[in-house]
Amino acid sequence: MYTFLTIFIISIITINPLHAMGSKPTVSLDQKIGQMILIGFNGTTIDSPNFAPIQQHIASENIGGLLFFGRNIQSKSQIINFIKDIKNLNTNTPLFLAIDQEGGTVQRLNSKNGFFDTPSAKYIGSKLSPPVAASEYDKMARMLQDTGFNLNFGLVLDLDLNPQSQVISQNDRAISKNPYTVTQYAQRMIHAHKAHRVLITAKHFPGHGNTTADSHHETANITDTWDKTELLPYKQLIKDAPPDAIMTGHLMHTKIDAHYPASLSKAHIDTLRYKMRFSGIIITDDLNMAAITTHYSLKTTIIHAINAGNDILLFGDITQTPNLPIETRGIIKKAIKDGELNETQISTAYKRIQRIKEGLSETKL
Repeated sequence: MYTFLTIFIISIITINPLHAMGSKPTVSLDQKIGQMILIGFNGTTIDSPNFAPIQQHIASENIGGLLFFGRNIQSKSQIINFIKDIKNLNTNTPLFLAIDQEGGTVQRLNSKNGFFDTPSAKYIGSKLSPPVAASEYDKMARMLQDTGFNLNFGLVLDLDLNPQSQVISQNDRAISKNPYTVTQYAQRMIHAHKAHRVLITAKHFPGHGNTTADSHHETANITDTWDKTELLPYKQLIKDAPPDAIMTGHLMHTKIDAHYPASLSKAHIDTLRYKMRFSGIIITDDLNMAAITTHYSLKTTIIHAINAGNDILLFGDITQTPNLPIETRGIIKKAIKDGELNETQISTAYKRIQRIKEGLSETKL
């Protein structure tokens, strides 16, 4: 004779067998695309007028993450509370909460806004022993974790090859000109972040160290200056201590791709994905940079970035274009319909992103 409980269980299975099997709810194409979009914004609290459209994008799952700049950080208590409030918003999937925390000239958290200063990459690589460097990286990663960030765009793998480089050498952003030294110190930075459950991104693939141009303002052509040794840190790290993500640079090498920079180039990203066998997330550098916007339309940029193999599209500031995530989604969906993109590409990127986000839901403040 069946007990009441047995009948109840049978009825549940009969009515909703998929639920009983523990199947996940269907994820729409819109939701998958949203996870591929990471944006910078204005605002210092969730009540800031500039944050209102961002909050709507979060609620509607139009974006997968936020990038914080100095403009978003006023004080230690302010940014901690800001991130806490963002994490407490109702989201089905945790957001990437990203920051550029390299040390030296590029550190959004610093002594001016209530934190501490980290030495530059060049100082660490030339003045500190690897064990002491590991201690500095540990303090950095712990600070990011305690503040609430879960993704750091802070690992510069560019080689210090050109003293005239405005964006790298003259700002002491490179660890060393020696690829083996860069790898040695980078491993310690990666390990420190992993220990504190902060994801880390290496940049700027395939190498920004041997050009005087700054891709924030102009195209950086590396055709005649780039050397294969600039790939060595990537190769060794992917083998021994892979970063969670790698950022592609707006770097033009016409002998590899005559038409598009690495950030939009399948030839470059195929090298990273298939020759080097990197299985993590690939993310573009800021697509709002002049190196991109002065040469390519938004549609061309988005389609080529995805066809090239990027998983995440980074837009550093959507303040002047608050509907950009929606516009980006529209471009992607139309491109799929027109055969310019394949929906499988979106699903593949989504799976990579979800795989790396699996542990983030446990880090709520």
